[in-house]
Amino acid sequence: MKATFEQLRDSVTSRNWHVLQAELSHMQEIDVAAFIESLPAELALLVFRALEKDVAAEIFANFSNDQQELLIGAITDQELQHLMKGLMIDDAVDMIGELPANLVNRILRHTSPKTRSLINQFLLYPEFSAGSIMTAEFVQLKKEMSVGQAIAHIRKVGENKETIYTCYVTTQNRMLEGIVSVRTLLLSSDDQILETLMDPDYISVTTTDDQEHVADLFRRYDLLSIPVTDHENRLVGIITVDDIIDVIEEENTEDFQKMGALIPSEKPYLKTGVFTLAKNRIVWLMVLLFSGM
Repeated sequence: MKATFEQLRDSVTSRNWHVLQAELSHMQEIDVAAFIESLPAELALLVFRALEKDVAAEIFANFSNDQQELLIGAITDQELQHLMKGLMIDDAVDMIGELPANLVNRILRHTSPKTRSLINQFLLYPEFSAGSIMTAEFVQLKKEMSVGQAIAHIRKVGENKETIYTCYVTTQNRMLEGIVSVRTLLLSSDDQILETLMDPDYISVTTTDDQEHVADLFRRYDLLSIPVTDHENRLVGIITVDDIIDVIEEENTEDFQKMGALIPSEKPYLKTGVFTLAKNRIVWLMVLLFSGM
């Protein structure tokens, strides 16, 4: 039986870290993040520091922007450096886009040159474009590889990738030639060559395609991920279904507002206060009231 937030808080206040860590290890990252956000700032920092290092970054990615800002401002340089090593590039870009300049500068000082270069590259893509929500953590394979070689490569690099369910077959110059699923690899003999297994008729988008177009493709073709290429068909990233969920949520929020004759809000519908919603509707309700008299 899972512990309630109240039971978890008791472990925190009594500083029973072993019990707390054991309970948190059985929870989903998003639920751990919600629990930590429910705590006062000083206790939230203590619990975050008590997390296992290999899951701390994943939990951090599920925090709200405000919680991320509080923790970034409170942790040490060494802790920040370790955190940035564990964060996926797209999560790091999302965070940096919402932080004040002083914290952004501090973060960039404690990231590797490669990561810093990728972050800067992603920040240059237009807002609401495919490039702005993609990740650079994906598995690349070569068509000359055998299935056995491909599986060995996935085992070697897969732990730090956003997804391994779909892998991307590219040339030495990163030209995208096809895709292959791990399911296909597992059901094939070890000596088969990827060129005979890969699907060359893949669906892809470019870095400048609109996010709503990407969301439409995910819905239409029931995709788990989609490759993102530049205008020369070089693979530069992928977008996974969890990356596109926020876009779909924003679309649905706009649709709800249009249906209800609401003034658009910057917050998602379910996170907007009742008084704000009422204020946004009042003009239209008054018009409807007097037009019916």
